[in-house]
Amino acid sequence: MSAVAWLWGSGAAAAASLAAHLQAEGAGARGRIYLFKPLTTLLLLGFAAAAPGAVPAAYRTLVVAGLALSLLGDVALMLPRDRFVQGLGAFLLAHLAYIAAFAG
Repeated sequence: MSAVAWLWGSGAAAAASLAAHLQAEGAGARGRIYLFKPLTTLLLLGFAAAAPGAVPAAYRTLVVAGLALSLLGDVALMLPRDRFVQGLGAFLLAHLAYIAAFAG
């Protein structure tokens, strides 16, 4: 599979996962929310990591790190135990990674 075809496929999968997540949120279907919310972020992470293009390696690394930390934050907030502080810390680090990527 070519890189362009993979990107279109992963982009379409991320869009479908987002639509499923939003539908689950509207229906209050917690199990599907727990599946599709992190899956959407994971698919976007894969898209960002594999996207071809003339972006500096540091920029790509920081954006991918930000997405990975955002995924960790989402999962921490979904866990049945109180992981609010860990989730908040993950989101803080994600935003610092995004700031470094966009400022750099």
